[in-house]
Amino acid sequence: MRTMPSAMPSMTSLVTEIAKDKSQTKRTITLIRIVDMARLVRLAPLKRLGLDRVRSLFETTATPAESRKWIDALAAETPTVPPYRAILNAIHEVQKGDPTEAVQFPALRNQLRLNHSIALTPQELFELCAAMGRFVPQLVTIQGKRSIEIDQRPDKVLKALGAAMRAQEQAQ
Repeated sequence: MRTMPSAMPSMTSLVTEIAKDKSQTKRTITLIRIVDMARLVRLAPLKRLGLDRVRSLFETTATPAESRKWIDALAAETPTVPPYRAILNAIHEVQKGDPTEAVQFPALRNQLRLNHSIALTPQELFELCAAMGRFVPQLVTIQGKRSIEIDQRPDKVLKALGAAMRAQEQAQ
């Protein structure tokens, strides 16, 4: 009885081909199982995963096992407590001055630095705000990388944010 040759090359030869392609094109290929990708998507807002960290996954892993190990390490991290309350209060303070306009990120950074003694880089601030927007998109609106607005008082947004984060953690 003849057996059909496998349509998929072995993992070793596949990894060899990926390494060869990377050396020739300077581009990477990362194999990741769909369940691990889904887990990464669920972890992203909880761990405040920015594009720079995701880039690290794709630059440093090639096999499904390596991808899973990277995601496991991410899941094991304990993130610092984000200053969501201060950010929401600062947004509210700036919006009170002109409630018809969204709050520009540079103005929000200044408000946080001057009135709340919180210094964040533009990227850190954007990632924190983007995480809030992913958790409670009905209450936090981000317009590109330019501005943000909240549709409720900070305490109500914070309460909804906490509930959404707890639900996400329980889903893990």
